[in-house]
Amino acid sequence: MVPDDDFVDWLFSAAAWALNDALDPSVVLGHERPLLPVFEDFPVDGDLQGHDLALDYLSFVEAHSGTDGWEWALELVPDTQPSVADALAGMAHHMTSAPQGGGYEGGGDELLLVYDPTSVASPARLVAVLSRGVAHWMCAHAESEPPDGEEAFDLAVDVAWVLNGFGVFASNTAFESYAHESGMMVGWGYRRFGALGQLELSYALGLFCELIESDDREARAHLSDNPRAWLREARKDLRTRHAERVTRLRSARLAGDGPYRTG
Repeated sequence: MVPDDDFVDWLFSAAAWALNDALDPSVVLGHERPLLPVFEDFPVDGDLQGHDLALDYLSFVEAHSGTDGWEWALELVPDTQPSVADALAGMAHHMTSAPQGGGYEGGGDELLLVYDPTSVASPARLVAVLSRGVAHWMCAHAESEPPDGEEAFDLAVDVAWVLNGFGVFASNTAFESYAHESGMMVGWGYRRFGALGQLELSYALGLFCELIESDDREARAHLSDNPRAWLREARKDLRTRHAERVTRLRSARLAGDGPYRTG
């Protein structure tokens, strides 16, 4: 299964916008493979806990995003996890609920990221929150609006997030199920993160792998079931139908100094 052609067309436009106006192409195209939830990519200090551990993860997110040396501020936000009663009462439909949980919360040029303290217990989710926050800031300070304008901004942030190397984290955290327990009450719920769905993020991850000409076997080993299958189908579709578009996109270079900082 792959997204419809309208989305694929928009994705190529959004990726070109991100490379030209928001991100540093040398960082994007400098990745050898997608980043993975492994110690090799995030060699944090195992003796750290809580906020100190979150800061350590942030340092590696910065390095992988090409924003190391920027003066990011990281703040805790209260846990907004719904109660068991809320979960059992029903949840908003995924197409009408807002993206969940943390990321960039600054205004103007403020480099402020926020995160839920409970996410420290789930490093992959913490990395997802921090890395999407970085991508959000970079997109918010791009030189132009993304394709389809402000209404598509959050979608374009997800594209930039994947192009910065974090597509495995994005695909896995886009939809997660979990259980609630409280005394005799047990309920199942789900949470979403980001704006795109798993199918679209998996396709964007496939585009990223094509851009950097990377083998995706390691990435697939760390993906949940649906994104794993969809990534394989995305690579096949991109190679058979969109190879020339990928080549043109790979040649994109940022004009001028760009909106991102160098230190």
